[in-house]
Amino acid sequence: MTDVADDTVAERISAVNSSLERAARDARWDAVAPLLSQREHLLASLPDARRREALVDCHRVTRQVLQLAREARRAVSEQLCGLKKGRAAADAYTAARNEQI
Repeated sequence: MTDVADDTVAERISAVNSSLERAARDARWDAVAPLLSQREHLLASLPDARRREALVDCHRVTRQVLQLAREARRAVSEQLCGLKKGRAAADAYTAARNEQI
């Protein structure tokens, strides 16, 4: 590839990284896998030296996406736990009320 073509691919990788960050912030997890696949395809088309440069930013973005995914999973887990506790409290209340009847 020429330097101009390499620059174009590097710009496209940067755009995909931005899209990945946005998708993760917006919790659009269905968009993450295709973007990762697209980024890998673009990375493969770069020569080794340019690929190593691009990988630095890619790793940063990947770590950020993983962190956001962990936070989202934790939030969902806490919500489910709260729902289970609420359901258990509702069941206990219903059982106590039924005993009084």
